[in-house]
Amino acid sequence: MAFLVVLGVVVALLSAAALVVVAGTRMVRSADGPRAGMGDALGMALDVFDPAAGRSRGELDEQKRRVVLTQTPDDDRPMSVDLRQGRVRVRR
Repeated sequence: MAFLVVLGVVVALLSAAALVVVAGTRMVRSADGPRAGMGDALGMALDVFDPAAGRSRGELDEQKRRVVLTQTPDDDRPMSVDLRQGRVRVRR
């Protein structure tokens, strides 16, 4: 019985060590740098424990990416286009 307990502990430690090695190599190979993977993991953990903060963070990110359309100028300033000379004249 003691042998099975020792074997379980050894297997658990080896599994944890393997996970650390895999996570470490992913962080080293990442294009964002070694800290990006850890930040993503911590961010996901915060979203699990505080879902309202995760939703609000996502909403703020969406607002940053939102594009505001501007109105096109009216034709209040007539212009003439000369295609031969490649000029546009705007009268004031």
